Amino acid sequence: MSELSYKAHKFFIPETLLSRLMDDEDLMKEVLDACLPDLNDNVKLFSQQLEDGLYKEATRTIHTIKGSAQNSDLKALSLLSLEIEDALYSGLVDKARSLRPDLDEVVGNSIQAVERYFAERS
Repeated sequence: MSELSYKAHKFFIPETLLSRLMDDEDLMKEVLDACLPDLNDNVKLFSQQLEDGLYKEATRTIHTIKGSAQNSDLKALSLLSLEIEDALYSGLVDKARSLRPDLDEVVGNSIQAVERYFAERS
């Protein structure tokens, strides 16, 4: 998978999420309210695990981040998490570490994209 793959995608794709939820915007807000709050905490946990050499635990945590991103249609975060997860599964710890700074940026931009979406509707 190309390192640039996640950079070419939107942070949040509300149309896709709405489509999966039968265009129920209230349900979409519920899904996002369930998935988004833990992202920053999980990123901090992942970073600490990676720093401490707890690669099995870090792989589990990045998998959780990926799942939350997929459930929320945070496409760039989903792809970046997959890339980091694949690197860890392949023993490419240096690659996972090199992508780590992007994780903060993509999580922040993804959350901002969701907040912008709802701000435009209020």
